[in-house]
Amino acid sequence: MKRSLKIDRLYSLGDWKNVRFGDEFIDIPEESIFDAEFVGDIRMLQLLGVEILYREYLKLQHDELVGKDLEEALERLYELRDEMYESIMSKLDKDKDKENTKKE
Repeated sequence: MKRSLKIDRLYSLGDWKNVRFGDEFIDIPEESIFDAEFVGDIRMLQLLGVEILYREYLKLQHDELVGKDLEEALERLYELRDEMYESIMSKLDKDKDKENTKKE
């Protein structure tokens, strides 16, 4: 049976505003879930990952959105999203090309 480990953190932004970040490792072999050191390492990795996401969120807010009205901020978020999408697709295409080269 496969297991999973999940972490969920709620950060207060002040003025009754919050942001939630989480992470989940899935399909962990059952025998590994009983290894305390292994589970501790995964938990620390999850905690660090969530903390990094929170800090990146704060940086994004400060660097990209401060001083912009709602429409400008939304436009910038769309631009950033599209850039990330293009970056991901480019990497996937490179991986696909590598796989095709190996098959030939």
